[in-house]
Amino acid sequence: MSLKKVALRYDAWPEIGLGHLRRGYSLALELTSRNIDYYHVVPERTVPILLRDGIAESQIIVCEPLNVDWLRSRPDISHVITDFHWHGNAPSASAEASLIASTGVCVTVIDCIAPDDYIDQFPAPNAVITPYLNAGNLRNSPPKNTIWKNGARYSILSPEYKTWRAQSETSASGRILITCGGSDPDAFSIDSVTALLPLETPLDVVVGPLFSNQIKAELADLQKAFPQITLHDAPKSLAPLIARSACVVGRLGLIRYEAACLGKNGIFLSAGTAYREYLNGFKAQGFAEIFLDGDPNGRSNYLNRLRDLSNPKLRKIVFEPNATAKELVDGNGAANVIDLIMSLPAGKLQ
Repeated sequence: MSLKKVALRYDAWPEIGLGHLRRGYSLALELTSRNIDYYHVVPERTVPILLRDGIAESQIIVCEPLNVDWLRSRPDISHVITDFHWHGNAPSASAEASLIASTGVCVTVIDCIAPDDYIDQFPAPNAVITPYLNAGNLRNSPPKNTIWKNGARYSILSPEYKTWRAQSETSASGRILITCGGSDPDAFSIDSVTALLPLETPLDVVVGPLFSNQIKAELADLQKAFPQITLHDAPKSLAPLIARSACVVGRLGLIRYEAACLGKNGIFLSAGTAYREYLNGFKAQGFAEIFLDGDPNGRSNYLNRLRDLSNPKLRKIVFEPNATAKELVDGNGAANVIDLIMSLPAGKLQ
């Protein structure tokens, strides 16, 4: 494919988290390594997050949902990668992907919401990537002329995870990493930390960039009272924290694949119950333990599981390296996605 510029079209804000943004950044790094130019294409409400992270204004295009005026005014764009499917917006996101395809550019849809959030619409994109565990069994193949790539080998992580795989160590007396995503609207991080305090083992707690001042203050108070707590304020990367941890706990998100890539066991809580079949597959394959807070006592069951780690026998098991998960997520996802894009025909704006 003869690339001009790639448009990374994604969403990010407190209610949906920063997973889409982090995948966008990872793809941007992979494109940079290949000397391919790109834009970050995001709604107005996402722009402050990018500017805070040091993304140059010249690389940002502001867009509106279901509107492709931004694309029609940029003839230098030959390919668009969309990553804007989030829980509850499947119809509009799928319609926008089709609208982008109607301009004639080459389009790849990334849909990380299992089991089948992307809705086939015409004109169809050139490729659909479902980068999650057991994707091949959880959704139907897309339209005949659309390339479909699926599975955990396409999970998009920062290139550094491939490096950290070789350095990651686990020990039965190791640290526990607690991460609840970029935002924490229901004080989930407070509950997770409190449940683990009786273990008296070192706790690394990630303070997301969108945490409220109240949550930050409560975590700071806990740190003063309990010296085993170390707070990490909006770290640029979680990779070194995961690498030195014995296990990872918290809110379900991209972290489940990041932890798996470094061979760590995870204990997570997922919102709702919409993806039960998909999430049950993680435990069935020995990938991670995932609780559903939409279940009766789902949140309390998760917290009780954390408290159970005070049992040395269980802790030893959970702290063991997870070879199964590490094999499934090899850290090459971003490269695999860009390799696919390079094999597609160049698009032209109509």
